[in-house]
Amino acid sequence: MSAYRFMRNFLRLFYTSSMQRKNIIRPIFITDFIVAAVLLLGMGLLYELAIVKLHKPWQRIAIAVTLVVLFALIWAQLAVGIFS
Repeated sequence: MSAYRFMRNFLRLFYTSSMQRKNIIRPIFITDFIVAAVLLLGMGLLYELAIVKLHKPWQRIAIAVTLVVLFALIWAQLAVGIFS
């Protein structure tokens, strides 16, 4: 059996078994990648703005930690819905 046929059959089995479990795993759409790109770009721009505006190192570190935590919470909410 070729590697292509093996992967095709494996993915078909995985997809059909997930469909039988009442759509626990949803398909991936292009909007997921767009939302991830906007989230990453937004957090990066906010960090750059904070670096320009803030001059004390402890303020920069506090903003960086806040943005990382905020990013992780938004990402987790969008991925698995931890708040709902």
